[in-house]
Amino acid sequence: MSQENVEIVRRFYAIVNRPLEELTDDLLSEFFDPEVKYYTIQRGILAQRTYLGFGGLRRLSIDFFGAWDEVTLDPQEVREAGDDLVIGVVRVNGRMRELKIEENWSALFTLRNARIVRVQAFGSREGAFEAAELRG
Repeated sequence: MSQENVEIVRRFYAIVNRPLEELTDDLLSEFFDPEVKYYTIQRGILAQRTYLGFGGLRRLSIDFFGAWDEVTLDPQEVREAGDDLVIGVVRVNGRMRELKIEENWSALFTLRNARIVRVQAFGSREGAFEAAELRG
């Protein structure tokens, strides 16, 4: 099951930069449980927010992508971190007014029944690895 979970997260990252109008319930249900919980990174404009369900994921997309003049998320690594845990690392390239970032962020995904039920995002590459170790 864990390799299947890795593939689900990889497929999700393949669509992460899609426009909001493409984030239909049908598309989101390919990856996420309808009651998914998404916890944002601990710093920045969306610090420590929680988004719930498909509506929450669409709201997160509006809040995150809308805050930037330009931003892309480039997947770097996806790996198993336990039976139901997957770590994903993305390269964030963004520009907002005078601020420009090029950072690696990570997320710890929890999956059940081939669907993502929880995402905890981190503003560093190491964050998800440390969290997986604590949960494992």
